[in-house]
Amino acid sequence: FMIDRVQAFGEAARPYLLARLSDQRWYVLRNIIIMLRTLGPAQEVEQLRPFLRHANPKVRIEALKTLLQAGDSIAQRQVLRDLESPDRETQLTAVSLTDHNSPPDIARKLLALVTSGGYTAVECELKTAAVQALGEIGRPEILPELVKVLASRSLLAFKALNRLKIDIIRSLERYPAKAVLPLLERLSAGSDDVARQASDSLRVVRSKAL
Repeated sequence: FMIDRVQAFGEAARPYLLARLSDQRWYVLRNIIIMLRTLGPAQEVEQLRPFLRHANPKVRIEALKTLLQAGDSIAQRQVLRDLESPDRETQLTAVSLTDHNSPPDIARKLLALVTSGGYTAVECELKTAAVQALGEIGRPEILPELVKVLASRSLLAFKALNRLKIDIIRSLERYPAKAVLPLLERLSAGSDDVARQASDSLRVVRSKAL
């Protein structure tokens, strides 16, 4: 309730929120940073960057989200580092922070997560998250690499790879129709699960293109 009331003041609340960034309580800082983000990117990038190193992970994540919204290059480099982390939870969190405004470097790193490694349950979780994030970004230039995954074969990991292919095809619904229609038409020609998903996605893309 209090957060809603503060946000109702709009831009008039910004200087007062910035003045409270010295508060030592992590939950207060988290809420202030969230409120600043709802006001939209402004000139407080320098004041928020130190919170990327805050002791509380919830504060760090909200600061990172807000700086990414502002297009901050330091925040973008942090996401790139987190995507390369050996810790899967750190990687998944970084993947979840990407969106259609993410720069090409982040899209390429997400693509590397999809195309590299094996098909264990943990790796597949990360690959699926990366595929969804790439769909949100929707850059047509990465489609040739996804096509390579769709054309790949694995006797030992057939089921896992098949699920990944279906996830990729679903994600194609988020790309520009002109870029994916020929691909979906070709993939829908078969009779397996991948072809059936391609047929479903083809109908979705065609309906959006009307």
